[in-house]
Amino acid sequence: MKILFSIIAMLALWGNVQATDLKNNNIQPDPQARLAGEIFVFSIVSHGSQYFNDEWYLGDVTLRSGEVVEDQMLKYNGYLDELIWLNTSFQNIKVDKNLVAEFNISDPHTQETFVFRNVLLNSLSIGGSGHIFAEQLYENDISLMTFRRILKTGERTENRTKSVISRAILKPDPVYFILMPDGNANILSNLSRRSFYRAFPDHKDEIRSMFRQNQLRLRNERDLIEAVKIIEKVVF
Repeated sequence: MKILFSIIAMLALWGNVQATDLKNNNIQPDPQARLAGEIFVFSIVSHGSQYFNDEWYLGDVTLRSGEVVEDQMLKYNGYLDELIWLNTSFQNIKVDKNLVAEFNISDPHTQETFVFRNVLLNSLSIGGSGHIFAEQLYENDISLMTFRRILKTGERTENRTKSVISRAILKPDPVYFILMPDGNANILSNLSRRSFYRAFPDHKDEIRSMFRQNQLRLRNERDLIEAVKIIEKVVF
């Protein structure tokens, strides 16, 4: 019954979008023809979710070509670092990462929008180098980004009547970094002021002084954003 309600809700959502286009006499060609990928069949028995958003969120995908594919049902898989798209045939499609410049998803419960960009990151902190989807928390002269990765931290065995089930333990393990104007990334090892001193050693004394003046304590992502604003004033 829960699945049936979800399907009805998604059909209603698509219907509203289409009705708006008809009302405005602005019927667009099917945007889904511009998305490409492969059917997604991966599954894992786990404690903890492999997804940043367990529900399907409505969002837009900006392609490297500059085209924007609007109003799609999307999930971000932090365990595999992949964008998953629910097409109109209710198939789960892993979107070709090479085609995507960025995407956004909107939480219908909080009205919050999350923006993810396709960035090239070279760092041992993520186990190597390559293109990743990273959420943009702040953008100005420099950008504060976070790689919303989900890691397997262990396994848990459950004894059933006639079988034994092994479940992977999945936990979010975000990596924060500052993206500089030249494209280089300064990794923040943790939520601490020292991580900023290590990232900007030539400006360590100035940054320390500004943090003290602003009585800044790094306890959450809002504090990180305030810290980055201070870095901008010092470095640029």
